[in-house]
Amino acid sequence: MGVPASTDAKSPASPASEPADTRSRRPKRPRAANLNLRISAILVVILVLAGTLIFELDTTHKASPASNPNSGAEAALPTPIRHVIILMMEDQGVSDVLAYGPYERYLAENYAFASQYYGLSSDSLKNYEYAVSGTSTAVALPGNSTATPISSLIDEKNLTWVEYAESMPMPCDLNDSYAIGNPNVTIYDTDHIPFIHFRVVSGNLTTAPTTYCTAHVLPLNLTQWNASVAANDLPNYVWVTPNDLDDDHECVPANASYCIPHGDTWLRDFLGPLINSSSFSDSAIFLTWDFNATENSVQEAHIYTAVISPYARLHYSSNVHYTAYNLLSTSEWLLGLGHTNEFNNFTTYSPMEDMFDFWPSYNVTGNVMVNGTSAAGAVVSGGGYSVTTDPSGSFELSLSKGVQGFTASVDNGTCTSPVQSIDVTGPGLVLNFQLSC
Repeated sequence: MGVPASTDAKSPASPASEPADTRSRRPKRPRAANLNLRISAILVVILVLAGTLIFELDTTHKASPASNPNSGAEAALPTPIRHVIILMMEDQGVSDVLAYGPYERYLAENYAFASQYYGLSSDSLKNYEYAVSGTSTAVALPGNSTATPISSLIDEKNLTWVEYAESMPMPCDLNDSYAIGNPNVTIYDTDHIPFIHFRVVSGNLTTAPTTYCTAHVLPLNLTQWNASVAANDLPNYVWVTPNDLDDDHECVPANASYCIPHGDTWLRDFLGPLINSSSFSDSAIFLTWDFNATENSVQEAHIYTAVISPYARLHYSSNVHYTAYNLLSTSEWLLGLGHTNEFNNFTTYSPMEDMFDFWPSYNVTGNVMVNGTSAAGAVVSGGGYSVTTDPSGSFELSLSKGVQGFTASVDNGTCTSPVQSIDVTGPGLVLNFQLSC
């Protein structure tokens, strides 16, 4: 966690008391000439000191680096998150990722996991676009979109953003690159680099990339990245695209049992230093996939998505239906950005608030009764939680603020209560169930 800055201001020393005998010998009134000289000398000293102070302030201002763009906006951010980091992998379904990726499985079990997250298209580029703009109007280069990506909202808020792409030959490169010795295997795939597909970032593509694009869409240099992580100097919004050998896309042989462990190792090496750094203290990392290649014919294919953050609801699995639209609205919400377009709003595609735990939690206690008798071993579930009642039929939950629904069940779920909602607003909350079985 960050250490607050401290000050060590010292008060100027008080002058020593003047001896009484000196005061008795001091003339009551100096001569006019001496007085004028003393006044002039004092004025000269004041002017010199003032000029020095002004000069120092001015040169200090000129010599200092540009002020942190976050400084004027942080107070307005709605949550403690100051860095949103999105890392999108390729083409694998959630069941295979959990089966063959031990690091991904660890993250899902220990942080917040979106168990009902779905891709929106079998076209990679469209899924990337949905996540950064809420639209899918761009086509493969050299075409691009006039839609508004989240980067424009970030600029408007005077925040910072960068897209890092592994194996990108040069900043804002608009051409695919291939594996050395194998022209059939793409290593740098422009369809996986969302921001270059927006005209506001890369220009109209009839000329060289814009200087704005070359300043924001950069090759991923792991040495520089780790230095920025160690210095707690990350942008407010970071999109990371691994190359096609590390993102589960172009592994050879092309099967989940080989590809996913390879990507799993890359993720561990990339995310491990970040999670163990001070930069993690105010960051939210979204690890997700574009779509599930085993379900190409399914419009919404089931994919892995986890939120890794100190503010994630730990050991939590959300049953809420989410897509890339919700990923976008969550990014906008965390950084206080507003919305990119009419397709993305907090009503239709709400932020994934249940995945976070920013606010105080309160204990909710209750009892489960079946046919008037306390039910030991009854299961109370909802809001991503599942607890079992003690021998007296009682249970206790620690819940964050908000309205949440729960059910109680016995006999392996053969007898279940209707959903009971509770508005978590403060301490002393009670939730009792009466079952008739």
